[in-house]
Amino acid sequence: MEEKKYINSIFVFALVVLIAVNIISYFQTKSHFDEEKSALHAITVIKVSESLLSQLIKTETSRNAYLITANDIFMVEYNTAVRHTDSILSELKKITSIDEKENKMVDTLVILIGSRRNIFEESIELQERKKDTKTQIDFTNRGKATQDRIAGIITRLQTTENENFIRQKKEAAESAGVTLSYQVAGSVFSFILLIIGIMVHNKFLKSRKKYETALEDSRNWFSTTLISIGEGVIVTNHIGDITFMNPVAEELTGWTIRDAKGVFYEHVFNIKYENPDKKLEHPIQTVFKQGKIVSYTNNTIILNKEGKAINIDCSASPIIARNNSLLGVVVIFKDISERRKYEMELIRNKMFIQKITNSTPNILYLYELSGPRLVYSNEIICKILGYTPDEIKTMNSRFLLKLMHKEDLKKLYNSYNKYISSKDIDVIEHVFRIKNKKGEWRWLKSFDVVFTRDNDGVPKQILGTAQDITDKKELEEQIKKYSEHLEELVEKRTSQLRLSNEKLQQQIFERIKAEKSMNQEQEKFRSLVEYSLVGIYIHHNDKFIYVNPKFEEMFGYKECELEGVNIYEVISNADKKMYVQNLEREDRHEEQVFEYPYSGKRKDGSVIDVEVRGTKIQYNDMDCVIGTVMDVTETRKALTELKESEEKFRIIAETASDGIITIDEENKIIFINKATEKIFGYEACELIGNDVTLIMPDVNKQNHKTSFEKFIRTGEKGIAWNGMTIKGLHKSGKEIPVEISFGQYAAAENRIFTGIIRDISERKKAEDEIKNQRKYLRSIIDANPNLIFAKDKEGRFTLVNKAVANMYGTDVKSLVGKKDSDFNSNKAEVEWFEKDDREVIETGKPKFIPEEQVTNTVINTPVWYQTIKVPLTIDDNIQVLGISTDITERKLAEEKIKKSLKEKELLLQEIHHRVKNNLQIIVSLLKMQSRYIHDKRDLEILNKSRARVETMSLIHEKLYRSKDLSNINLQNYIKDLTANLLKAYGIDQCAVEIKVNIEDINFGIDTAIPCGLIINELVSNSLKHAFRINQKGNIDIEFRREGNKIIMNYGDDGTGLLPDTDLLNGETLGTQLITTLVKQLDGTMNVTNTNKGLKYSFILNELKYKERFNQP
Repeated sequence: MEEKKYINSIFVFALVVLIAVNIISYFQTKSHFDEEKSALHAITVIKVSESLLSQLIKTETSRNAYLITANDIFMVEYNTAVRHTDSILSELKKITSIDEKENKMVDTLVILIGSRRNIFEESIELQERKKDTKTQIDFTNRGKATQDRIAGIITRLQTTENENFIRQKKEAAESAGVTLSYQVAGSVFSFILLIIGIMVHNKFLKSRKKYETALEDSRNWFSTTLISIGEGVIVTNHIGDITFMNPVAEELTGWTIRDAKGVFYEHVFNIKYENPDKKLEHPIQTVFKQGKIVSYTNNTIILNKEGKAINIDCSASPIIARNNSLLGVVVIFKDISERRKYEMELIRNKMFIQKITNSTPNILYLYELSGPRLVYSNEIICKILGYTPDEIKTMNSRFLLKLMHKEDLKKLYNSYNKYISSKDIDVIEHVFRIKNKKGEWRWLKSFDVVFTRDNDGVPKQILGTAQDITDKKELEEQIKKYSEHLEELVEKRTSQLRLSNEKLQQQIFERIKAEKSMNQEQEKFRSLVEYSLVGIYIHHNDKFIYVNPKFEEMFGYKECELEGVNIYEVISNADKKMYVQNLEREDRHEEQVFEYPYSGKRKDGSVIDVEVRGTKIQYNDMDCVIGTVMDVTETRKALTELKESEEKFRIIAETASDGIITIDEENKIIFINKATEKIFGYEACELIGNDVTLIMPDVNKQNHKTSFEKFIRTGEKGIAWNGMTIKGLHKSGKEIPVEISFGQYAAAENRIFTGIIRDISERKKAEDEIKNQRKYLRSIIDANPNLIFAKDKEGRFTLVNKAVANMYGTDVKSLVGKKDSDFNSNKAEVEWFEKDDREVIETGKPKFIPEEQVTNTVINTPVWYQTIKVPLTIDDNIQVLGISTDITERKLAEEKIKKSLKEKELLLQEIHHRVKNNLQIIVSLLKMQSRYIHDKRDLEILNKSRARVETMSLIHEKLYRSKDLSNINLQNYIKDLTANLLKAYGIDQCAVEIKVNIEDINFGIDTAIPCGLIINELVSNSLKHAFRINQKGNIDIEFRREGNKIIMNYGDDGTGLLPDTDLLNGETLGTQLITTLVKQLDGTMNVTNTNKGLKYSFILNELKYKERFNQP
């Protein structure tokens, strides 16, 4: 150990020297580069300053040339040179910013160059004003002095940088020499230290280790443990090659130890996550990295040799030598496929329930009558009432008191006796009002069944589903209102039309969218000793006088070659001193028998480990020593490996997730591991030495004693030893289900029994939970009034609820496994069902069927259903899950509404027709009256009124003839309106052309009438006043939408009006009418009056009223 410390010290010192040399070299090199950087900076400054001086000379040349010749070409060259000068000056300022002195020089250059330009500009100004020559000469002299100062500063700057460059170059050369010296000296010194270290290290390698012994019973114990353990065990060496696998590991991986031994672990133990998209670091690799125990549970699989995936739990532990080095890794894993199967089935059941509850359009709930309080509801309750299921749970018993209508709550309390007297199959219906989160009352219809009862048979929990029938209730109320309203429409006048349009609205209903024993093959201990003859020798005065053939064979000598040879010839140099000390000790203590190990040296120089046993004798009247020599080289090696193996097995026992327990022939516990302590709640000291029946329930104790005693006497097993499931007894007195496997081995004269115990409480719990989930699911499905069913690819029912069975007049058991065609004689319906089912299964996408007709075979009556079908994957088989809601009542209500709407439309058509006729009568009366009016002014007023009435009449005629009784097409309306106006004023369409540019948009009557009246006034005004006699003209009308605004532009190319005419505040009726109509539409108007006509621009807002319900 001391030599090892010296070696480490030498290597560390050499490393420190190398690091120190490199650090010094780094700083020297850094300084060298800094000096080179400074030199490079100096060169850059010199080059840029030379470029600046050159550009200034060019600038001066162009300046003088311009002053002499006044040629603009020289001015262009001057400006170009100025820009280049500014660019170079900016670059120079940037690279000299780190040196304050240089920076000041550059700042001075900037000022002087600016001053030089000012002088030049003043010279140009003087030249343009033709001032006296004396002043011009003065400017030239000032410019030359400035230019000389600039050149002087640049020269000083270059001189300074040149001196810096020469100095930095010299310092860089000196720095490079020093760096090279340090590196050579440090490397030579480190090399010498490394040579010394290597020599000492080689000497250290020749020293021997001390050896240890091991107990054979310990090896047998661990061997039997690994044979009996029900988990796979794999052991690798320090580089990851497989060295051992037990039978369970062979079975799970598909590899035999013969094939796997020496193979890298990844090829044999191929572990992955169940999710292929998720990457998993191999546990053995993790142990190699971190040196500590790692575990993976639940979501891991291994791919065996055939590629089959097996669910496993596994843990990996490092095998640490005494010097803390990693000898290898032991992996323990078990097949949890059965447990995983139960878990996945539980998950699938939960998902199945969730799909059903999320797919049904109704509220599903479970409440306790003792509150009453709601203990469960699905997510649909949030959609209908606005409260989440968690919010409703927190309300507790206040839910019904707070939200249900008082009258309906009283009825609910009064109906409690219905639940008391009801049977489990009885469905109890309620219709009630409940307030949603917005404070609105919603009508619900519930279907309740008794879910659980107490020991006396009194209902305890109610399972139910509630359907939102608010729309149905509102429809009924709305129909009444429509009937009353339609009667009023007949009696009232046109002024009430807008109110009727607002009240004849209806919303469209929403539609409702599921890881044999242990074959210890850790490289079996090669024979501890290959039994053979023992080497025998006799020596006198340290010289052999006799050796037997085995001795000669052991040390590689031929017959008689050792006679007379000094005994030290067969002792290694390292152990000669120790051998002499042993002989001296024997002489001092007059020991008759001595025994010690040493390293023997063979004839060829190789060293072997031997153990010598000898005693003093008299041989031929000489004091001699006779002894035996045994070659223990292989034995020592085997003992070392045995120790390592013992350490491996200890780690396996302590880290196994299953309990390991060992008992003797007297039924006494002699060993347990940590997992057993955890399973039964006892400390090891509480169990070891006690009878194993301590951890058995009373009912099993006598049976175990009888069977065990019989096996000890006869060897006959009274019970199965592998995979036996029994009850264990926890320290707390609680019985726990366990699975146990036992094995036996012989130790000395006794038999030892080792068992592997696995707590299967979680598996039992999962099985019970699955049963409860199935019962709960069945109750939900059967209580739902909707049709719930699932079919396979052949169309056979795999799941139905009572509603489906009732529709077909049979029971659930009779329906499962059958097809629709076995109960429904309507072939067309059955073919339609099968077509939809195949589409969902083949595409893997849900299908929503808004309406479908199904024949109820009990009453032989067609019933309307709304159905959603979704794909359902069970054990890699795709089925279709369907939920159908009875919408027959809604269909009947819709038919009633359609009939009512048809009557309403006929009535509205009649109203528009009558209004149009009345307006036409007014127009006719005005025409007749105009025949008797001779005053032109009065006649003009009468004709304008007639045109306005015709404008409104035209709208009602359009509505009367339209399929949409609330909107008219503006484009067609304006075209017809302008054509009527041309005709009314007797204007030839060839003389005045009206260009209509209107988007294809529809307006309600409340917007169309004001727009029509505005166009009427504008077109009438243009036809009367804008054009002279026989003058041709154009009128442009444009309508378009921009967001929520209506843009209307109108213009003519007539004579226009007088410049001082106020068109926005005119006193004429037409102007006032246009202004009023624009205000009515909440708009703005702009008028442009030129000698090329009038231009009107309007920005209007459409009057938005609720759209009337219109059934296509």
